[in-house]
Amino acid sequence: MAILAVILAIYLCVGSELFRRTEAGKEEDAKQKLRDTLDKFLENNTCVSIGELNDLLNALDEQGQYASLVRANKTSKQVLWDYAGAFTFAVTIVTTIGYGHIVPATDWGRLLTVLYAIIGIPLSLTLLGGLGEKLASLSQKLTKFNIRPDAPSLNKVLNMVILVSVGLVLLFIMPAIVFMKMENWSIMPAFYYCFTTLFTIGFGDYVAGSSIEMENETSQILYRVIINVWIIVGLAYLSLIIKSASQMFAEKAEEVKNNALKRVNTNIKQLSGLAIVNDTARRENDISDKEKSYVKESVQLDEDNNCTLVKVSNFNKY
Repeated sequence: MAILAVILAIYLCVGSELFRRTEAGKEEDAKQKLRDTLDKFLENNTCVSIGELNDLLNALDEQGQYASLVRANKTSKQVLWDYAGAFTFAVTIVTTIGYGHIVPATDWGRLLTVLYAIIGIPLSLTLLGGLGEKLASLSQKLTKFNIRPDAPSLNKVLNMVILVSVGLVLLFIMPAIVFMKMENWSIMPAFYYCFTTLFTIGFGDYVAGSSIEMENETSQILYRVIINVWIIVGLAYLSLIIKSASQMFAEKAEEVKNNALKRVNTNIKQLSGLAIVNDTARRENDISDKEKSYVKESVQLDEDNNCTLVKVSNFNKY
């Protein structure tokens, strides 16, 4: 756990530095461009004071979610809090995406959002888990290809690659192409929106269906409904991928642990066998030594005081 915490801390520090270096220059350019625009506006409109301009900008900042509609004169045809917009807001609550492009402006609305989330988020997670189980049964059919029957572990990895590739095409690439056409986005914003949405990051700088206006109101509502269905299915798919990947890594970790335990047990048995052999050999040597005969020599004097060498055989030193 401590190692993971250190790795995450390092990852966050490196990421913050990378983002700072990437975006800081753009921030300064945008500020300078805004200053130049305001100065030019005041020069061309001398009847407007700096105080009046600040009041206008503050009003736009406080009511930012309506600013784009007012600027484009869309208030007569398009509203944020129609049924489709409210449904999208409800989806962003229970899926924890939270784009922020549409937010409650009243205290009652904020309180309702809190209460709605308390009930809706667990319900949504339960539903996504059930959809993940359904998709799991489907994925099992897609991942039964015996590409490498001789290597089961490699075969699992290849099947996982197939599953990820199918989901990448159906839930990221194809929707990104649709959003490029419908929202008039380039490829990078479209793919960026798909990623930040399905991974519930939801910055809100790009939100499909929030800024376009179709001639047929039914078509626009249907378009938003399709987007919400795509979000729910995509989240279920990602839960499936995370579950499958976690299971695969868990199985691999269990396999590595079992192999390590087998090696340890084998080494212990080998060391134990070697110790038994050495102990047996030592005992045999001790027994052999005890069974050996020795010759003892001593000097004795006879009756005539002559020295006589006496040998005693079969003398055991123990």
